[in-house]
Amino acid sequence: MQREERTIGECHVDIRHYGAGSPVVVLHGEYGVTFAEEFLEMLGSHHEVVVPHHPGWAGSSRPTHVETMRDVALVQQEILEGFATPVPVIGLSLGGWVAAEVAATCPGLVASLVLVSPIGIKVGGREDRDFVDIYVTAADQRRGLLSTTPGPPMDAARALEMATAEEAVARYCWSPYMHDPGLRHRLRRITAPTLVLSGSDDRFVRRPDYFETYARLIGEGATHRRIDGAGHNVEEEMPHDVVAIVNEFVAQEMPAAAGR
Repeated sequence: MQREERTIGECHVDIRHYGAGSPVVVLHGEYGVTFAEEFLEMLGSHHEVVVPHHPGWAGSSRPTHVETMRDVALVQQEILEGFATPVPVIGLSLGGWVAAEVAATCPGLVASLVLVSPIGIKVGGREDRDFVDIYVTAADQRRGLLSTTPGPPMDAARALEMATAEEAVARYCWSPYMHDPGLRHRLRRITAPTLVLSGSDDRFVRRPDYFETYARLIGEGATHRRIDGAGHNVEEEMPHDVVAIVNEFVAQEMPAAAGR
C-alpha cells in the first residue's frame, strides 16, 4: 500500500493505493479502510485500487464549508476528474451513497458502478425507519450492526481512526438520518452500468426491499444481486466473493465503456 496527499480546493485528501493494473476507485464506508483492507488488497491483485479518504475521515481534512454528504461527493468528483478517462467506481455502504451522488451529478466520469450495501436514500414513509438507529445502540454493539467480522487487532491508532470516523458520520448523517431526501430523485441520471450488491442478513438496513428499490430507481442499467449469508459490510465478511463479482462485472463492462 502506498499513500499520497492531494489538495482539492481547501481540502487535503489522503489517498491510498493498492496493487497495480487498470485503475478502479473505491469510496470507503463508515469506518474508512480500517476493516476493508483485506478486500482492498485482494482487489489490488487485479487493479490499481485508488482509495481517497472522505473529508473528515482519518488523513483527510474537513474545511468548514464541507457540511453535507453532497459536499463530500463534490470533493470526490474532483478526484475522478483527475483521471484521463472514465473509471470503474466501487462504493461501500456510506461510500455507495457518495458514489451514487457523483455518478448522478457527472455521469461521464464513471465507467461502471458497483454499489455494495449503499445507503443515502429513504424508501419508506415519514414514520418508517429504513435503518437501525445507531445512536440509541450501545457503543459496543454498533460495530455488530455492520459486520460480524472481528477485524484487525485494535490498537491506539485504530481506535483513534474509528473515533474520527464516527464523528464524521455523526456530523454528516445525523439529520436527516443516513439519507439525502433529494438523492432518490437524482439516481435516474446515472448512466453507468450499475450493480447493487447486498447481503441477505443485513442487520443495519431494516427494509427488505431497500436495495432492490435502489437499483430500480437507477433504472434499466442497474441490477441487484444478493449474497447469501452476508451482513451489511459484505466486502469484509466475504471479500473473495465480492472481489470475484467486481472483477467479472468490471471486465464485462470495459468494452462498453470504451465505446461510449
